[in-house]
Amino acid sequence: MRDQLHTDALALAKRGLLQDERVAKLRSGLGHKSVAIDVVGLVQLFRKRFAALQGRMAVTEAELDRAAQLGQELMTAAGVKEQAHMGVNAAALLRHRAFTLCARAYDQARRAVIYLRWDEGDADQIAPSLWAGRGGRKTNEAATSDRLEPAADPVAVSSPVAAVQPKAPTAGVGLPGSMPFAG
Repeated sequence: MRDQLHTDALALAKRGLLQDERVAKLRSGLGHKSVAIDVVGLVQLFRKRFAALQGRMAVTEAELDRAAQLGQELMTAAGVKEQAHMGVNAAALLRHRAFTLCARAYDQARRAVIYLRWDEGDADQIAPSLWAGRGGRKTNEAATSDRLEPAADPVAVSSPVAAVQPKAPTAGVGLPGSMPFAG
């Protein structure tokens, strides 16, 4: 419908019966909303000059009525579709915000459990990570079986600093010369 009306309007503009710049503006885009705006604009342009153009164009008044109706329906449908997307986006944003708040609260609770159960080492059984088991790098069993077994005393073997530090006296805990955090 838009193409037909636009072609008739171009022919009338070439004859000087319509303004070229107004007709050129009424061919703006490809989207539903653009098509609807163009159709409604072309109908208004033809109706404004209908009496002067009546014997010189192929468009009838019934076609203009039908085009106006279709243009309005298309504009309404495009508006409804646009509003529906906005509602979905708002719901998705609210869902993301709620999950973020929940994840942050769980993270704080997990930190408290880790602090309280540090010595027992069972914090991951009580409050497992939300992100554990979500993928990541897959380990190759052949590569992991080729690794060396860790040494019995990793500090003595791997740390060159430990070899040059003097041994602490074996005094009781809390006495001068003892390690303050040894238990």
